[in-house]
Amino acid sequence: MKNITASIQNRFFKSPVLIGAFYLTLSGVLSRMLGFLYRIFLSREIGAESLGLYQLVVPIFGLCISICASGMQTAISRFVAAAAGDDKKKGHAFPPIAYLYAGLTLSITLSILFCILIHRFSVPISQKILGNSDSEPLLRLMSYCLVPASIHSCINGYYFGKKKAAVPSICQLAEQIARVFGVYLLYLIALDHKETISAIDAVWGMLFGELCSSTLSITILSISKVEKSHPKDYFAAFPTLLTLAVPLTLNQALTHLSSSIENILIPQKLEEYGHSVSEALSIYGVFSGMVVSVIFFPCVLTNSVSVMLLPAISEANAKNNTSRIAKAISSACLYGTIAGVFFSILFSFTGNWIGTVIFENELAGHMIRRLCFICPLLFVYSLLASVLNGLGESKNVLYINLLASAIRIVMIFSFVPRFGMDAALWGMVIGQLFAVLAALYVARAKASA
Repeated sequence: MKNITASIQNRFFKSPVLIGAFYLTLSGVLSRMLGFLYRIFLSREIGAESLGLYQLVVPIFGLCISICASGMQTAISRFVAAAAGDDKKKGHAFPPIAYLYAGLTLSITLSILFCILIHRFSVPISQKILGNSDSEPLLRLMSYCLVPASIHSCINGYYFGKKKAAVPSICQLAEQIARVFGVYLLYLIALDHKETISAIDAVWGMLFGELCSSTLSITILSISKVEKSHPKDYFAAFPTLLTLAVPLTLNQALTHLSSSIENILIPQKLEEYGHSVSEALSIYGVFSGMVVSVIFFPCVLTNSVSVMLLPAISEANAKNNTSRIAKAISSACLYGTIAGVFFSILFSFTGNWIGTVIFENELAGHMIRRLCFICPLLFVYSLLASVLNGLGESKNVLYINLLASAIRIVMIFSFVPRFGMDAALWGMVIGQLFAVLAALYVARAKASA
């Protein structure tokens, strides 16, 4: 028995993927718990309508950061992982830190540009695209989050590539703590003045969180022992990094663009169903601010593994280790399904209680029970998408995401005006089912090639 225990411990502590997943899961669970309590607080203090207004601008931020940093983070992670393994035969001739500096330069430049653009066009964006002029001050404040978010995203990519997930985990938790306590401080100040907080205070929370996490990540990087890099390596790494960053950024940007279209369409189509502007925004606030936070809460388990799985699959692919890739695919399907079914059953039985007791909203409970069946699909696809990205199949991931989003958009556009919010929920399930089946087909084809 002692030998078995020692063997398990030895295997765990020598596995960067398992250790990294542990750190990310721990910080992710704590962050999600804080975030969950934060959403409860917001739903009660600012109301469903203001929560819907806040959630209306979040997709714009997601779209901007996907262009500025999300693809860059993944590219940095992959090239740093390859460079750290001294795989120069594959073209990774630069030290890992060179990829980080190149990525930071590109990402910060883009984020400054988008900050300026949002300030310049905040009025037409709020009126013509979001369909709500009250979102204009939220957009302007949100734009200041882009630069710090890009900085800590790139630094996280560097540490993921080095298989040192403790730093991103700490920064993730610090960001959430700063966000929650920053808004709570604003709440206390408002109480002193006998006022209430609003949607813009939630955006201030975003800014507090991004500033905290970026400052912390810069501090950790500056005091860490990093590889020395000649300036010529830094400049020469640009084209190498862009070969992967551009398609990944296109993937992320188009995915977030389609997601933004979905979120913008929902309140508009709910109005066509017969709801008033206020009612439509409230229903959207319940869905995006309450229901999604519950359904996606357990995804921290697979997201943590997915982040650490990507460099491991990249390494296996570089070594042409097909058996390891095939095992990863099978494990993703098995463990993702088991975990997903468990949470589907859990939310099916507790959905009404979560809605009425925790959020004090019966509609939230109804939506949770309707949407709980998507959990296995979310878990499995998260893992399979990471495997495909590790195999260099980013284009196929893009096509799958876009087609799944197209299914959801068609459901929203065609059926929400006739059947209400339930049509959007079923559109999510159908779109995610398609994504899982398509990803599984591509992954198996690649593994057997």
